[in-house]
Amino acid sequence: MKTRTSLHPDDIAALQKQFFHSLTLGTGRAMLLMRAHPHVEFSKELIAAATGNLANDPQSEGSRADSLFRLIKRSKQQDLIVNVVLQKLKIRKRDRFNLAQLCDLAVFLYMDGTVGANEVLIQRFEKSFHADFDACGESQILQFEDLQGLFRRAENISKLPSDERKNWEDRWLLEDFQEENKSLDALLEFT
Repeated sequence: MKTRTSLHPDDIAALQKQFFHSLTLGTGRAMLLMRAHPHVEFSKELIAAATGNLANDPQSEGSRADSLFRLIKRSKQQDLIVNVVLQKLKIRKRDRFNLAQLCDLAVFLYMDGTVGANEVLIQRFEKSFHADFDACGESQILQFEDLQGLFRRAENISKLPSDERKNWEDRWLLEDFQEENKSLDALLEFT
């Protein structure tokens, strides 16, 4: 019988394949595999899942950032994975579902104390107002910038040509913010 530290390379590859398959399905088995095999390196699979939303229907499922963040925190290569995630967020131009997941991960990283995660998210959000970049980060910056995030968004929208501004008029974002921050009068702040 093999000990945990003496797995054959083929066994390790099989575990990594199972791990990635679990990430693709969105099941909790990935966490179970990581716990059962702490000596096995799963960083390549985590990077692939973190930088590319693996949901079968990302519009319905949304981001898997919450579960991915917990896996990243357990990883032996946490710093490497965090660095790749933030670098991908900086440079990714298109694909709103992948971008949304990267932005969600940046919020988790910021809340966990990762230095610079908020700056990367803000920089990428501001690129949303440039040609060739899909919009992202609108709701995520509100999670750590609160009212300042709404002002940042409004300021960027005001710089757009008037025919492009209509694409950014999302009253629901302001209404949701107001609902979550009852002590503020967000509408009053904008008048």
